[in-house]
Amino acid sequence: MKTTEDREIDGIKWTVTQFPATEGFKILVKVTKIIGPLIATTVGKTESLSSLMDMDTKNLNLDGAITLLLDSLTESETNIFIKRLMAHTIVNGVSVVDTFDITFQGKYATLFKVLKFIMEVNYKDFLDEIGLSEILKSKQTPLQAVSTN
Repeated sequence: MKTTEDREIDGIKWTVTQFPATEGFKILVKVTKIIGPLIATTVGKTESLSSLMDMDTKNLNLDGAITLLLDSLTESETNIFIKRLMAHTIVNGVSVVDTFDITFQGKYATLFKVLKFIMEVNYKDFLDEIGLSEILKSKQTPLQAVSTN
């Protein structure tokens, strides 16, 4: 049975349903391939998924992970990937994919917060296992960090 979670972000109710297992794993592998080397370099481990599960994340620096993810994808791939992540997300009773441009027009900080929420709903057990949940909870979104500097 799929899990659905609601959260209010920037005054708007968002509903995220977990990905089907096959889709969720494909996305996890893609994200791990892109961000894994950054994490591995930071903690001195290899790039494999099994090494990622065994690493010590206490001193992990995730600054630049979003930049690395976006830099590794073309503009077209980025749009497709973000909409793929949002495929099971509802706002105001409508699929976010169907209203993406209107929903996030001028709301890019909200976009990053929603992406973070999607990752938490879908990968909480994995993030807990490798020790990233607490790190992600304590970090600002990339746009929050820029606006406070």
